[in-house]
Amino acid sequence: MPTEAPNSTPTTPRILALGLNSAWQKTLLFDALQIGEVNRVSWLGETGGGKGMNVARAAVYLGADVTVAQFIGGHTGELLRREQTALGIAGITVQCDAPTRTCTTVVSKATGQSTELIEPSGTVAPACVAQLRNALRPVLSEYDGIALCGTYPPGVDESFYADTVAGAGSDTLVLLDGIKGVEKTLETGIDLLKINASELTQLAGDADIATAARVCFGRYAVRYIGVTDGPGTAYMFSPENAWRLQLPRLDSVQSAIGAGDCASAALLLDCVHRRQANGALSSSDVVEAFAHALACASASCLTAAPAAFDDAQAAQIRTDIHIEECPVPQTGRPE
Repeated sequence: MPTEAPNSTPTTPRILALGLNSAWQKTLLFDALQIGEVNRVSWLGETGGGKGMNVARAAVYLGADVTVAQFIGGHTGELLRREQTALGIAGITVQCDAPTRTCTTVVSKATGQSTELIEPSGTVAPACVAQLRNALRPVLSEYDGIALCGTYPPGVDESFYADTVAGAGSDTLVLLDGIKGVEKTLETGIDLLKINASELTQLAGDADIATAARVCFGRYAVRYIGVTDGPGTAYMFSPENAWRLQLPRLDSVQSAIGAGDCASAALLLDCVHRRQANGALSSSDVVEAFAHALACASASCLTAAPAAFDDAQAAQIRTDIHIEECPVPQTGRPE
C-alpha cells in the first residue's frame, strides 16, 4: 500500500523523485576485462537503481526530505524497498506482479570503460497505474521540488508525467530528466530540463546544441535547459542567454553510472534552496546550481557505486569548473 512521507521541518526541502521504471542495480568491477575469457570480479556492489532511486539517494545525501514514488515487484523489489527504508527515504510505492528488473554494470579498471546490461521491464497493470496516480494526486502540491526521472515502463503512458506536472503546486519546482514520450510533459510546462547533448539534439531534431535549445524553447514551456556531455563541455540555456561550463579532467574514474542522476538531484535541490533564500529563482542562481550539480556528478564518477560521492571531492571539483556566459548566435553553437 502507498505510504506518505513524514512531515519535515520548514527549512528542509521536500523533494519527490518520481521513478516509474525502477531497478535493482548490480555493479561488477574488474581489474581488466577480456571478452571471451574467464573474468573474476574484484568488487561487487548491489544497490537500488533506476533514475528515481538514484536521484532520491543523492538528494537524501544532500540533506533533503525525500519521497520516491515507484512501482516494485518480486524479490528485487523487496530489496529495493529495504534499502529505501534504510536510507530514510519515504515511499509512495505500488506493489506489482512483474518483478523489478535488474541492471548490471560491468566496469574495467584497466580501460575505465563501463558497459550496462539492462533487463526488460515488466508490464505494469492498469490497476497499479491507477493506484499510483490516486496516491500522488492529493500530495503533489506539498513538495518543494519534483524530479521526473527516466522512461515509462510498459503499461504506463506519457500522460503520467504531464498529469503530475499539472497537479503540482504553483510554488513547486519541476525538473525533467528524460527523453522518450516527454512531449506532453514539456508542453504542460517545467522549470528545469536536464538532458545530455545527444538527447537534446534528438528531441529537437537538430544536430546543433544551441539551435536545438532554441527549438525546444520555441516549442515547449521550459524555463531552463541544462545540457551535459559526459566529461565534455556542459551548457545552461535560458530563452535569452547561454552559459558554457568547462569541467576539469578527472583521474581514476571508476564508473559514470548514476552520475547524471546525481546532477539532477543536486540541480533541483540547489535551485529549491536558492529560491527559498532569495524569494525567487534567477538565471545566475540556476547557473551556479548547475555548476554544483556537475561537481557532484563528476565526484560520483570517482566511486564504483551509483549516485554516491564524496563532499570534499565535489567541493574541489567545483573550484575547477569554469563558467562563461556566451552570446547565442542565430545559428551554430554558442560563440
